[in-house]
This record gives sequence, structure tokens and C-alpha cells, in this order.
Amino acid sequence: LIPVYVQTARPTAAWPTNGSVYQYTRFDTLRSMLGGAVIDTSTPPQPLRSLWATSSFHMNDSLEFVRGKDLLREAMAALPNDDITRWMQLALKDCNGLEVYCACFSLVPDDLSQWRGYGDNGAGVCLEFDLSELINLINGVGYWVIYGKPGDQATQSAVAAGLVTDIHNSIRTLLPVPTPEAVYREVREQLVEI
Repeated sequence: LIPVYVQTARPTAAWPTNGSVYQYTRFDTLRSMLGGAVIDTSTPPQPLRSLWATSSFHMNDSLEFVRGKDLLREAMAALPNDDITRWMQLALKDCNGLEVYCACFSLVPDDLSQWRGYGDNGAGVCLEFDLSELINLINGVGYWVIYGKPGDQATQSAVAAGLVTDIHNSIRTLLPVPTPEAVYREVREQLVEI
């Protein structure tokens, strides 16, 4: 289980690690998570058996996982026009993205947009989770998603520019001179994996 959150490079406040987070969903989904009926008075309450995670290739907002690739492409335009940059650009072109599975939560316990988008237009449920317990139980990585904060685009571009510059400089330092094409092909393959 990998909850998907994307954290800005310079958060304005510390990210919470305790308190509650919420997941809005349909009754059908809750029933499946519980492994049976939503309301069953004949047995004591059961803990959730599982959280469902969605493949990053099938998210309802595909831009969440392609934005980084766009930022890297833009940042590479400022690199020197050399063989290293060309091979980095080819590696980025080859990259289809990494498939990860995401479970998303909100800090807001009663949010109209969440009810509309995920809570069956208000006919679903909002599940409350203890954040510290959730963090302790997951086998994955958690990040916070920030939407529409002023300055985020500039921060994202600066992080991407720094990243591609560091990669370019590292490769330049490590490559033999002259560099055989087979070495560039290996660099390309390694960058695609990264």
C-alpha cells in the first residue's frame, strides 16, 4: 500500500504525523473493504481488512504522475547542447513512468469537493483514520499533495533544474574520455530505470 502525496520542496509548515485523515468513498467500496455487509448487528465490529490502492496508470487525474516528466523536459532545455544532454533526453522519452499504487486521504473531514468526487455525490461515506497509526501500518511511502499554492510552479521548476544539472554534471564526471556509444546506451538505460 503506497499512499500518494506529493510534497513541495519548501513546505510552509511541518507536515502532520498525527491526528486524523479522511477517505471519501462509496458504500460498495466500504462493503468490499470490510469483506461483507456494511451493517451487520449479529457480529461485533470488524476492522478494515484492506485499503484499496489505485495504479498510478489509472488515476482519475493522470497529470499527477506526468507533471514531473514535463518539468524535467523543460529543465533539460537549459542544459549544454552535448551528447550527455541528448542521451538524457532520450532516456526521458523512453520513460513510461513507474507504476505505483496509491491510496489517497484528506485532512478535511467534511469537504464538498471530496463528497462529489469520491463520496458518491454525498451518498457515500467518509472514513476517519488515525494518521500516526496509518503511517506505522503502511508498507510504502507517504507524501503530501499540495494543489494550487502560489509559487509552487517556480519551486517545482527550480527543483527540476537543479536535479537535471546535478545528473548531467555527475555523468560528465564519471564518463571515460572518449566515451564509447555503448557507455551512453548504458547511461540511457540506467536513467530510464531511475
